[in-house]
Amino acid sequence: MKHIFTTALATTALVATVNTAQAQNLSYIGVIGQSTSGTNRPNKDDGDGAAFGFEAGLVYDINSVSRIVAEGRYLNWNSDDDDGPGNLFDDEPGKEVSVAIHYLRDAGTNLTYGGFLMLGSSVSDEDDVSDDTYEHYAIGIEGTYKINDMFTTYGQLGVANTIDDDSADDSSGYLGGEFVRLGAVYTRFENTNLFLDLQIGRSDEYEDDDEPGKFQRIALGGETSFGAARNWAVTYEISQAEYDAVGDPNVIDVTTVGLGMRYYFGGSQSRDFMEAGAIGTPDIISRANLYTVNLN
Repeated sequence: MKHIFTTALATTALVATVNTAQAQNLSYIGVIGQSTSGTNRPNKDDGDGAAFGFEAGLVYDINSVSRIVAEGRYLNWNSDDDDGPGNLFDDEPGKEVSVAIHYLRDAGTNLTYGGFLMLGSSVSDEDDVSDDTYEHYAIGIEGTYKINDMFTTYGQLGVANTIDDDSADDSSGYLGGEFVRLGAVYTRFENTNLFLDLQIGRSDEYEDDDEPGKFQRIALGGETSFGAARNWAVTYEISQAEYDAVGDPNVIDVTTVGLGMRYYFGGSQSRDFMEAGAIGTPDIISRANLYTVNLN
C-alpha cells in the first residue's frame, strides 16, 4: 500500500502537474537541490546529506477573484556519515514526495485567503529489506496580505497527521499535530523576491507514543528571474531547524542550503505566483518524518 501511495503521489506531482502546466498561464517546472548538515544532541553525532529532485506548480483561475493552485515536489536523498554507526544519517534517508491543492479567493486588492490540502510521503530509512515510510497529510487555512509595494506578509494554520498503518516503523512520526507558518516577502526589486519564513509545529506523538514532538524552522531565501521574458528563475534558501522528541534526550539540529532553477510558462514570473497568493506548504511535516528513526 505504501509503495502504491508513493507512486501515486509522484505521478500526480511530477507528471499530471507538469502536463497541465503547459496549458495554463501561470505555471512552472523546475529542478531543486539541497545540502544538509545536522547534529543529534546530546550525542554530538553528525551527518551530512544531499538531495536532488523536481517540482512543478500551476495557478488555474476559476473567475476574476478565485483560483485553484496545485503544486508537487519530489526529492531523492543520499547521506554521508562522518563517524560511523549511530550518526544522524546512519539510517539512510530515502524519498520525499508531496502534492498539494489550494483554493484561494481575493478580498479586495491586498488580501487573499483560502485553504489547502497536502498529501505527502517520507522514507526515513531506505534499505533492501524494508523501508520506514511515513505517509502524512495536512489541512489548513492560509492568507496573504500586501502591505505596500515593498512587503507582502503571509500565514498558514492547520492540523497534520501521519497515517500510522505499519507496525514495522520504528517511530510514530508527525502523529496528531498542529502547525503554524508565518512569513514576509520583500518585493521592492524589479526581478527578485526575498523572503523570511518561520514554521512551528507540535505532535501528540513523534518518536514513541510517550514522546510528543516539537518542531521549528526558520529560513531565508529568494527567487531571481532572468532572461528576455523573465521566464527563467533561480531559487535559493538557507534554513535552520530543530526536531525534538520531548521526553527523549535526542534532539536533531539541521542546517539546509537549497538551490534550484525554474522555468515559467505563459510569460508568467515568480511574482505572479505571490500576487495570486500561492505560498506553498510547510516543510516541517515531511522533514520531521524523514528524521524520525535517527532519534532512536
